[in-house]
Amino acid sequence: VDGSKEGDPPPGSSSSKTNPFRVKLYPATFPGPFLVYFRKKDKPINVLLISSEIYKKYASVKEIKKISLDKLRVIFGKREDANSLLESQLFANSYRVYAPCDFCEISGVIYDESLKSEDVRNSGIGVFKNNSISPVQVLECNRLSKLILSDKGSEYVHSNCFKITFAGSVLPDFVVVNNVTFDVRLYFPKLMHCERCLLFGHTIKFCSNKPKCGKCGEPHSSTDCGKISDICIYCKQKHLSLKECSVYIGKQAKLNQKLKNKNQTSYSEILKSSGDFSDPNIFDNLSVDVQDDFTNANEFVYKPPTKRKKITNLNKKTNFSFEPATSFDRNFPRLDSSQRTIPGFQKVDEDASSSRNNANTNDSSSNTTHTNDKTSILTILEELLELLGFSNFWKSLIKKILPFLANLFEKLNSFGPFIAPLFSS
Repeated sequence: VDGSKEGDPPPGSSSSKTNPFRVKLYPATFPGPFLVYFRKKDKPINVLLISSEIYKKYASVKEIKKISLDKLRVIFGKREDANSLLESQLFANSYRVYAPCDFCEISGVIYDESLKSEDVRNSGIGVFKNNSISPVQVLECNRLSKLILSDKGSEYVHSNCFKITFAGSVLPDFVVVNNVTFDVRLYFPKLMHCERCLLFGHTIKFCSNKPKCGKCGEPHSSTDCGKISDICIYCKQKHLSLKECSVYIGKQAKLNQKLKNKNQTSYSEILKSSGDFSDPNIFDNLSVDVQDDFTNANEFVYKPPTKRKKITNLNKKTNFSFEPATSFDRNFPRLDSSQRTIPGFQKVDEDASSSRNNANTNDSSSNTTHTNDKTSILTILEELLELLGFSNFWKSLIKKILPFLANLFEKLNSFGPFIAPLFSS
């Protein structure tokens, strides 16, 4: 809400103010480590005294360290010990003991005209869309006010926006108040600005730095400076309020993004710890008969569809129609069906096929006769060599040479028609 302010009811309002120093405790969902800080009130921080008292009562102390002149940090290993120290009144009079607000609680906003802060605070509870995450407690609820400027001056009036603080570091999706559900949005607080040291991130109430002038930037208070300047000390530009400063706007955007990222990270950590990512099944279970039909589903082997062969004109069979001539071919004479032939093809009759078969038969018979002639010649030659009394050596030699001579004679015989004219001349 523009110009919103928390805890400032309009004049005459009977709204009760909440305790700004409410003790912030670590929730059960926080994974750790558990940090507890000490800040001084009136007395300086006595590290030795604090450490001796803490080590006596708590066994899970991991570290005690002074991080600044007025700030001490204690790290615990157990959530119970950290919360016990936060609730203890042992150091309440001398020091301010607290835990980081971002680790313990988170704030959201809802919008409603008729809602009351007391109803949300007493009966409200934060719930999540994921049923595996437990609901969270509502710690605080305040109606935000907005600043109205008029001729009479400025005043704060109630708005329809409520700031709700939840336990834990994760913002719930809804808040349920008397069985009525409201959507919750993340609350982005204003960037804190110290009017004493002019730094961002804290206020003048908890500032221990040296003062700085907002007019000249020198180390003295702005009220003690005699200079007159309307130039912003941060962006070096002229503007009426800090909200128009580019440096302030940039830091506010970084703070908002940091809160978004932290909320998302905490939500994922809670989901991991819960170990349940299932959503309720809105469909009925299948019957036993239908379930049995899919028991052997794992045995099915997927086969990709085969690619169809592309049919080209070469593979297509051309169908020739012998229909009578139409108006498109009236200039051409009609043909008798008995005289029609297909261009490029020759008609094959049974006589030609039978003559081809006879020719193949004659070729095979001639080859057989030629082989038989060779066998008879070899037989005659063997008998002739035996009659003439040739030795086995000459017999084997002549048998080896004879096939070569026979082939040579056949080749010479094939050239006979070409050689005959030469001898005749």
